[in-house]
Amino acid sequence: MVAVSVSLRPAQPTTVEGLRFARYLDTAADGIFRFMLGKSSEQVVAKEYRTPGHDLSFNRVTFAENGGAIVGMTSASSSQQHEQSSESPLLRAAG
Repeated sequence: MVAVSVSLRPAQPTTVEGLRFARYLDTAADGIFRFMLGKSSEQVVAKEYRTPGHDLSFNRVTFAENGGAIVGMTSASSSQQHEQSSESPLLRAAG
């Protein structure tokens, strides 16, 4: 059996991490973001990912890494945070 060392870390508000988040998010949602936002869905989600304070922002994301490579992620909001969120950041980014 091979030992795997996975570490968790808070996400950073970078474009590269935003694109990675967008890919993982769309995969977890069975392609709904690509369906709703079209070909540019990853860029739209990555743009809003860098803005704090809503359900798709970096400050609600934790990445899992193995050997410095991102191998997974989680995105979570408390019920209070979710109630205070709106879809306006995503709609704004989508134009």
